[in-house]
Amino acid sequence: MFWFPGDALPINKGQTSVGIETKEATAPGELMVLEGSNYWINFREVTYTPLLDDIVIGTVKSKGKDHYKIEIGSSSPAVIDCLDFTNATKRNRVALSPGDAVFAQVIDDAKHSETRLSARTEAAKGLGPLKSGVLIKIGILQSRYLLLNRQKLDLSPYECTVTLGMNGYAYVSPPHQDIITQLLKQVHPKVA
Repeated sequence: MFWFPGDALPINKGQTSVGIETKEATAPGELMVLEGSNYWINFREVTYTPLLDDIVIGTVKSKGKDHYKIEIGSSSPAVIDCLDFTNATKRNRVALSPGDAVFAQVIDDAKHSETRLSARTEAAKGLGPLKSGVLIKIGILQSRYLLLNRQKLDLSPYECTVTLGMNGYAYVSPPHQDIITQLLKQVHPKVA
């Protein structure tokens, strides 16, 4: 069913909210549900709008004294603290370089400050730095469709791992040309 901005959404009281304490549509589109607890309005976005609890994939743009700036496809980069990785301490920090891929969760999406990420939560398996693979932009609608329909992603002849983010990125490991070609054919059948 198609929803318009301001329409009340059919979400049970106390169950969850769309965004921060919102139970109405903020954009025109279709209401989507992932694993019974994550709701969003699916609409054609050009740039990603970070939402609380989204699982995203990004690349390190720069490193500060105690944080990294991560490009997640939004209008401004996100920030992840050096200690927001699993098993990270002040003495044992994760060493990332510009260009490295990171799989993380949005923990703060305030409109007037930087988006904050964390790879320490247990929201998804494998949060943290992504190694030995390639990052591909497949589109926001396509990645969300594949998150809802994992069985539609058929890469069975290959032994590989495909990590999907709600921000339109996919990370393929190992980066084999045949795997990437097959993934792109499934995501964009008219183009490939």
